Formats: sequence, C-alpha cells, structure tokens
Amino acid sequence: MMIMKPKIAMSNRWYIPVYLVAALIFFLLSENIVFLFNKISLSEPNFKKVEKAIQVSIDEAEDYSQMLLEKSKRHGVGEAFRLYSDSLSPILTEKGISVYLFRNEKLVFWSKSLDISNLNEDSTKYFVKNIQNAWYVGRWVTSKSDKVLALLLLKHNYPYQNKFLSNSYNHKIKELEGYNITTHNDDNARKVHLSDGTTIGFEKKMVKNNKLTANVKSILQWIALLLFIIAIITFYQRPYFKKYSIFLFLLIVSVVTIRVLSLMFGFPSSGLSELFSPGIFAHSVINPSLGDFLVNALLFFMLVVFAYKRLINHFQPATNKYIVLWGVVLSMVVWTQFIITDNLFASLVMHSTITFETYRIFNLSIYSLIGYIAISLWFISSLLLADLWIKSFKMFLGNRRSALIALLGFIIAFALMAMIGYLPSIYGALWAVSGFCVLLWLRYKGLQLSAPWFLLMLGLLSLYSVLLVSDYTYRKDQDVRKVLAINLSNERDPVAEVLFNSLVSRMESDTIIHDYIDNIQKHDIEMFGYLQNNYFNGYFKKYDFRATVCYPGSDLIMDNTDSKVDCNGFFNDIISVFGVNIPGSNFYFLNMQNGRINYIGYADCQHSSKSSRLYIELDSKFSPEQFGYPELLLEGKLINKSKLSVYSTAKYYQNQLLAQTGNFPYRLVSSFKLDSTQKFNFINQGGYNHLIYGFDTDDYVVLSRPRETILNTTASFAYVFIFFGIIMTLWLSITFFPLRIWNQAPSFKKRIKTAMILIVFLSLILVASVSIVYSINSFENKSIDNLSEKVLSVMIEIDRDFGKEEVLTPANSEYLSSKLVQLSNIFYSDINLYDVYGVLLASSRPEIFERQLQGKRMNPEAWHEMAYRNSQKLIHKERIGEMTFLSAYVPLVDQNGNIIAYLNLPYFTRQSEFVAELYSIIVAIINIYTLITLFALVLAIVISNQISQPLELIREKIRNVDISGHNEPIRYSANDELGQLVKEYNRMVLELADSAEKLARSQRESAWREMAKQIAHEIKNPLTPMKLSIQHLVKAKRDGSEDWDSMFQKFSVSLVDQINSLSNIATEFSNFAKMPVTSVTAVNMNLVIDEVLTLFSGYSNIKFSYINSCGSNTSVDGDREQLFRVFVNLVKNAVQSIEKGKKGEINIMLSCREKTVTILIEDNGRGIPDDIQPKLFSPNFTTKSGGMGLGLAIVKGIIENNRGRIWFETELGLGTKFFVELPMGDNIKA
Repeated sequence: MMIMKPKIAMSNRWYIPVYLVAALIFFLLSENIVFLFNKISLSEPNFKKVEKAIQVSIDEAEDYSQMLLEKSKRHGVGEAFRLYSDSLSPILTEKGISVYLFRNEKLVFWSKSLDISNLNEDSTKYFVKNIQNAWYVGRWVTSKSDKVLALLLLKHNYPYQNKFLSNSYNHKIKELEGYNITTHNDDNARKVHLSDGTTIGFEKKMVKNNKLTANVKSILQWIALLLFIIAIITFYQRPYFKKYSIFLFLLIVSVVTIRVLSLMFGFPSSGLSELFSPGIFAHSVINPSLGDFLVNALLFFMLVVFAYKRLINHFQPATNKYIVLWGVVLSMVVWTQFIITDNLFASLVMHSTITFETYRIFNLSIYSLIGYIAISLWFISSLLLADLWIKSFKMFLGNRRSALIALLGFIIAFALMAMIGYLPSIYGALWAVSGFCVLLWLRYKGLQLSAPWFLLMLGLLSLYSVLLVSDYTYRKDQDVRKVLAINLSNERDPVAEVLFNSLVSRMESDTIIHDYIDNIQKHDIEMFGYLQNNYFNGYFKKYDFRATVCYPGSDLIMDNTDSKVDCNGFFNDIISVFGVNIPGSNFYFLNMQNGRINYIGYADCQHSSKSSRLYIELDSKFSPEQFGYPELLLEGKLINKSKLSVYSTAKYYQNQLLAQTGNFPYRLVSSFKLDSTQKFNFINQGGYNHLIYGFDTDDYVVLSRPRETILNTTASFAYVFIFFGIIMTLWLSITFFPLRIWNQAPSFKKRIKTAMILIVFLSLILVASVSIVYSINSFENKSIDNLSEKVLSVMIEIDRDFGKEEVLTPANSEYLSSKLVQLSNIFYSDINLYDVYGVLLASSRPEIFERQLQGKRMNPEAWHEMAYRNSQKLIHKERIGEMTFLSAYVPLVDQNGNIIAYLNLPYFTRQSEFVAELYSIIVAIINIYTLITLFALVLAIVISNQISQPLELIREKIRNVDISGHNEPIRYSANDELGQLVKEYNRMVLELADSAEKLARSQRESAWREMAKQIAHEIKNPLTPMKLSIQHLVKAKRDGSEDWDSMFQKFSVSLVDQINSLSNIATEFSNFAKMPVTSVTAVNMNLVIDEVLTLFSGYSNIKFSYINSCGSNTSVDGDREQLFRVFVNLVKNAVQSIEKGKKGEINIMLSCREKTVTILIEDNGRGIPDDIQPKLFSPNFTTKSGGMGLGLAIVKGIIENNRGRIWFETELGLGTKFFVELPMGDNIKA
C-alpha cells in the first residue's frame, strides 16, 4: 500500500508558526482583558431608543385603558373583566401594562393587584412611582365620573432576590440592566424625557466585572496553552523525528514539564468559576479541580494518540535479546494505566459534588457531562496503549507467550500499585482484564472491531462504570450522611438567625410593647398575643415561644422547687452555659441536646423612665412534620442548600419520635435495632438505607434514603451505554483505530437494520412523549382534585367556626388570621379570605402582603369568575415573580344564600414539592423508555441479522465462487423467495462447473501457445547472430582470408556466449516448469537467513540487521533449496532497489505465531510505483534491463507450493516491506 507523506510533512512546517503566533495572540489578549472590558463597560445603551420604547409602550397602555373604559361604559364593568380574562390578560402581562378603572371614586376594575390608593391623581402629566416593589410610569385619564389609570412596568425593585424574584427591567428596555431608576435631580443620571416633559432618571450602578473578566482571561490563557502544546506536538511530527524513538520520549517530557509548570505557577489563571474551583472536585495537586482533571485527560490522550499513530506499524525493540523483558516492562505500563484510570474514576466520584448516577437525569449538570468526557479520555487512552502493546509484540511473541507475559506484567503492576496504596476496584480489575483480552483476541485473529465486538466492549465498559459509580456513590453518601447527622444533632436554623437581626431592634422601638411591660400584670395575655401575631408569626410558627419580663432586681419563682432566683441572673446563667451568640443580635443558640432547636434572646425596653429586659425563648415544636416556609419569602442566600433535602430525617428522644421530614414513614416508637458499641449504624429497612447516629444515651437522629432498584441500575446502564457508544466512536475515529461498526457500502441488510432501528426508535420516542404528556396532565389533574377537596374541607370548617357576615369584617382581621393559621397547619395549605369587594380580610401567610409581593385585591380573573360569572369554584394558575402555582377560590355563603366572603387557597408553599414529585414521575418514565429503547435497538439488530442471514449466506457463496474449483451448492429447505433464489444459484453453479472445464482447457491451450511463442522468440534472438557469424566465417574460409584464424577465435567466443544464453533461457524455463517438484524436509529458517546474510555481506554501503524472536531452532516444512532461492531473490531485489550514493538499510525480522512463521524483509529503497504493483508477481514482467522477469513469479510459486503466502507494503520514496508467511514445522524449539 502506497502512502504519500512528503507534502503533509512540508505543510506541517507552516502549521507550527501559525500555532505559535495564535498562542501569542491569545496570551496577549488575556493579559489586556481588563483594559478591553473597561472599554466595553464605558459604552452606554441608546437612551433615545429607550425613550422611544417607553413612550410607545405608555401610549399602548393608554390605548388599552381607553378600550376597557369604553367597554365598561357600553356593556358594564363585567364586560371589561370578561374582555380582560378572555383575551387581554396574557397580552397586558407580557407588555407589563396594568389598568385600573374607577367609577364614582370607587375601584371597579383592576388588571393587577396593586396598592394604588396613595397615587397623585393629576391627569395632566405622567408620573413615575415605586409601587409595590416595582417602578411604574403612569397616567390618569378622566371621563365624567370615570377615571382610568394606565401603568407601565419599568423595573421590578424587590427588597431581596431569589430564584423567583429578580430586579429586572421590562423586556422592552432590557438594555438598561446595570442602571437604577432615580427620581432625584442627579446631574450624573442619564435622563429620558416623555412627551409631556416628564423626566425619568437612570443612574449607572458600579458593577464590577471581576468574575466575568477572570473567566474570559482564563479561557484565553487555556487556548494559548493548548495551542502552544499542539505546536510542540506538530514539531515532533516532522519526518526527521519519526526515525528515532528518543524524540517521542522528549515530546512526552516536554508536555509533562509544561503541565507541571502550569500547575506550579497557576497558569492559566483559575477562572471559569466552578469548573476550576475545588468546590466541585478536588483530589490532589495534579487534579485540584474538575477543569484540571479534564485538561490532564486531554493532554494524556493527545500524547497517547501521537505515540499510537507513530508506533502502531513501526515498533521495533532495540535488540532481540531482551524482547521478553521489553514485553514485561511495557505490559506493566499498560496495566498500570488501567489501574490509574480506575483510581481516577473512583476519586472523581468520591471527591466531587457531581452527580454521576445517570438515572437521576434532573440532577445531572454540565459538570456531570464534563466528568464523563474526561474519564472517557482516560478509558480510550488505556485501550489504545493496550492495543499498541498487542500489535507491536504480535510479530515477536506467540499467543501463549504474549498471554503469559501480559499476565506476568499484570501481577507485577498489581503488586507495585498495591504497595503504594493504589489498588484497583474489583470492577476495574475485571474491566481491564476483559478489555485487554478482547483486544488480544481481535489482533491475533486479524479482525477489525466490528459492531458485535464494539457492542461487547461497550457493554463491559458501561457495566463497569455503572457498578463503580454505584459503589463509590454509596460510600460517599455514607460519609456525607455522617457529617449531616452530626450537624443535625446540633441543628441550627440559619433563616431564623438572620431574621433575629431585625427582630430585636423592632421590639426595642415598639411603644406598644413598652406600654404592656409598664403594667405587665394586667396585660400579660395581650402582650403575648401581640408578640405572637406581630413578631413570631410566619416563619416562627414552627417554634413554641415564651416571653418573660425581668425588671431590675426582680425574681423568678421556679416551678419545681418554688424557690426564688434572680430573674436576669437565671437567664444569664443559661446563656453562659449553653449559649452561642448569633452575630449582630442579642439572640443565642442553646446547645441543649434535647432533640429540639433552642434559642434565647432579649430586648432592652424603656418604659416610665425605667429599663426592663424582655427575654424570648424559642423551642422548635414537637411535630412529626413541619409546614414548610415558602422559598418565595426568603432571600436567595438564605435558601437552604443543605443536602438534607434528598433524605428523610427523624429525631428520636428516648425512642420517641420528636420530628421528621421526608417520605419515609417513621414509627412513633423506634423499631431500629442498634449496635450500642457503634456511634453510626447503617440499616436496611422498608426499602430505605438508614443511618442512625446516637449522639448520647437518649437521643439519636436518623437519615434515610431510598435504596437503588434494579430499574435505576439498568437505566443508568442504558444512559452510559449510549453515551460511551457515541463518545468512544468519536475518539476511535480520531485515532484511526481499525473500527468497522457500520458498513459504508449500501446493502439490503443495512437497509433492513436501519429501517427496523428507526421504526423502533421513533415509535418508542413517540410513545414516551405521549406517556410523559399524559402523566403530566394526570398529575396536574390529580393536584387540582386534591386542591379542590382541600378547599371544600376548609370552607366547611370556616362555615362552622365563623360563617356569619358580622364576623367577617376588617375589625376582626387579627382574630380571623389566627384562626386561618390554625386551619393552615391542619390542612397544610395557606389560606386567604377576601370580602365581597375582593379586598383581603385575613391571611394565614400575611408576609406575602406585608412584603408587597401580592396586592390585597383578588386576582382579577378570579374576581370576574366569582363576582360576575357566579362560579361556585375556580382553580387556575397564578403567578408571583417567576413562581407559577395553583390557586383555588370558592364563595362563602350565609344561611340565606348570600355571599359573605371569598375563600382562597394558594398552593405556592408546596410548589417545590409538587415540582419534585412531577420530576420524579418524568424521570421514571424516561428511564424506563431509555432502557426499553436500548433493548429494542439491540433486539432490532439481532432480528435484522437473522432476517438477512440467508442473504448473507448467498452473498458469501457468490463471493467465494471459484471458476477453477469446486463450488458447493447451498442447502436451503424453505420454498420462499429466498428458496427460489437459492435454486437459481445452485443451477448456476452446475452450469459454471461445465463452463469452467471448457474454459480451463482453452486456457491451457492458449497458455502453451503463448509459452511456445515466448520460447521461440527467446531462442530466435541468439540464433540469428549465430547464423550470421557462421556464414561470415565460412565465406572468409572460402575466400582464404589471411586473418581467418583470428576471426575464428573471435567468432568462437561469440558463439559460446550465445550458446550460454540459450542454456540460461532453457534453465529458467525448466525451473519455472518443474516448481511442483519439491523435497519437503524440516528447514531451519534461522540457518537459511544466516546463509543469505553471509552471501550479501560484501555490500559495504548497506547495513543489514536481523531480529529473531522465535529462537534458534525455528523450522518450517518445505524445500530448503527452493526457500533459499526465495530469500536470495528477495534480498537481491532489496539491494538493487537502493539508489546509488544512498546509505542502505535492510532489516530482516523472524517472528512466530502459534502455527506460522513470518519473515519480514524491509528496505529503505525507492519503493514500488502504483502502476507496477499489480503486475509484480506476473511471469515475464521485469523492471530491469536484463533477465526473463520470472524471479518474483518463481518466488510466489515456491511459497505457495510450500503452503505459504507472500505480500508486500510499500511507500514511494521510503522503501518496501516483503512478508513471507510459512506453516511452522512440528519440531520447533523456542
């Protein structure tokens, strides 16, 4: 096979400076990134465009307000609500427009629940106002007794932000991000002027782009470093360096040195946020982050690919003497790489916060993908090294010897790695051995990595990966749960501790509390109720609280002894013994070890010229399940990111359940059997794995998580199998590995397989999609049904407790709120009550309204349904910020059937639970169908192969039809279409045999004619000059020529030469004709090669080398003289192929397999051109000026007559390799 490489080598010289210049450019960009970002950050948005966008939008708002005003005048307010609910609601919401209609000074229509009671009603100009956590520009329009207010949202302005609440601009002016709206006349603010002269100021925020700058700088530096390394690798790809293996070693040393220096000096910079942060993954100095893990894997892969391409067909040990030692050492390197890869995979799972269990698809992240890509690079590198070892030593070692050497290398590598503490996992060891054995089998059988073998390798790799991930994830989970259990035993409440900061200052400035303290004996109950409703409601509902007032010098009477103690001293002692101060407040966490969360705090209150101290004690309630606090009300940094959310937890005190969270049904009295000698106990019970941590004799906590099921494991296998199938195909394609998983040629079998796979795949995708949609709809319908039942139950309770109109008044709002809180805890839902005008009366979650996240008016669509359409029940979706939730409404009626209020149950508190439950359903469906898809695809491949097997048989038979030999008919019993085809084939075989016999007879006759013509031609050539010479000599004798004697002498010499030429011609044809006659004996190939080398040892310009990896007594069965002639001819051709003036190299290698001996003769001559190659073994063909051209034809005949084969590989300008393979004799002695 001829490969033209000089042009590639020439072009590589131009790549190197390009890579280096590009690396320098990226490096300079990274060093000047701060300057560039400062230039970019100084650019401003187009304020003229912003001004126009705001004016157009507010004009639209006025148009919509006029439309609704006209609709209400003509058809009533109900028609305006109908128009809004049916068509305008999504349009106005998307545009950020709100409309409010007043009739006779009474609000009769609203499109959004906002508190607009204190707005200036000047209709002559626009106004800009911060209303309920947002900036609006608005305008009043009056028409007789009607007034309409049009508002345009400019920007949200929440006091805190989280994943639902974001201080973002209206999407029409989103380019203003980074600016604050101001109403002050600030000269530094950029101003936008509306059509009436109203001014809106925008003040640029001082935003630091440190994080973005660091990320971009790191990316540029990484690109520069990789380009520099690629330039080095390209440099070592030049032809000169390919001749010497030392340069491969220098390349590896160079790349490793650069990488070590980059780690030592922190270049590239550790930007890219979490990717190069130890928060995601960190294990060692070499792999301090996931990004470094990926980079190391990529660099190692590049080096392995370079070595693989360089050595896969050119590996040659330095000396044959140490071939076994070389084999052992290099196999140790291969096995060590497998072990290192296994340890790297285990460390990636153990020392990261990344999810690698692929069946948890919604927990996977971009870092999971990066981790799997990195580990796939380590996998493919290990396989390439193994394949390189096997391919390189297959010419020098037989199957048994190479297997034994590989086994020896494995044992030594395993022992050495165990000594330094790097034992592989049992899964890693089995994967390494099985993968190595598959490659060994393929290489020794001369097979390519076809689809069945590739699927087998993928299956082994995927099984190994799933088992390792499952095992080490469980080990990591055990360690994590131990830490969480310790934290849970000393549990604190971070949200409460942040809220304490403002709690103390509010109480110390609250004059109502001071008035109650001034006469506490009369107002103790009122003060307790006031504190509960105004301070310890909402989030603090999950605590029992006590309030104690300590005057200067007052005493406390102890309940158990009736003794008196100093009031302040008593609480100070508790704080000093158990308290841990919460920074920034007068509250303390009490480490009481009683299974509850305890806090104590105080506020210094001034009253009647005296100073007293109000002590507050908070103890978490003994409740099996706490009603959650919505994330909507928490600042983003306060939202608990604890890993406890994935576990079920329980606290027991003296075997009695105190509190629990999660789905596992813990018993009120503990049933766990514990080992008292162990602090941590892991127990499997009820489909869960439980960690029980006993932190003292009476208290322990339990952390439980579901055990992995077979479905989870098999689903993970399916995902990993598909991923590795794609990524490994990509990597193997890059390395030019002999991969044949898909036949490129069109075939009927391929069409059947493709059609079946597509049908199965698309059908399952369609069914899975329909199943997911159906499940989502069913889940939502179920949620609606549950909410419907719950709202009816709450309605019954409210009707029973205070179903009278005189109770449902604003004056009783505190009483109503306390009742709603009780019902909220019972029904596990928030509850709102609205009066008959749609205004809020009471709420179990007043913080929503106090923080102005929602207005005190009913949702306009709900109000329309209840007040105008007289609906008995409405359940629809509402939205606060980015949170969408279900909300139910029902009217409350008195005994006369009159509506006295409206009951609302918003379900935003449990929204995250609903989403998690819905995700779990979707994950289960996707996992099941992914697994089914994988099995179906494999089954489709198997079935298609079975269907096409008869066709494959016919194809093989037709391909192997030999016109000169005996062709076996096909035996196929079925009488289907294939049976008819088989009959036609069998008929063709019979006819072909008859035609072949006739053709053979004709060919023999033609061959003899051609041979006779050739013989006649070759004999005639010397006969003509002989005849002329004799005639001339006779004439000279007859004429009595004086120099007849000298002429006789001269012509006799010429005649002898011509006769010798005829003799040579006869000898060559005789040799060609009598090749079938052989004398088969045991021929020692080592002696034959030695004799040939001795024969040609006189060439001073040629260096001969001989490597024998088979032993000194390697023999084959054949004719010694003929084999000697073969190798003399081949070596002679090699000598003659070397150009004059060139230092020649001829290498001869003798290698053995189980039943064959292979002799390689390699030269560095001129190579064989393409047009000559097909005719090289043909008789009468020669490239030399003399000779019959029978040399290689005779060689080929001798080899085939000795049951062997001969072939060659050539590269023009680089040389030729001739391979001779002969059957091994029975008396070989290694």
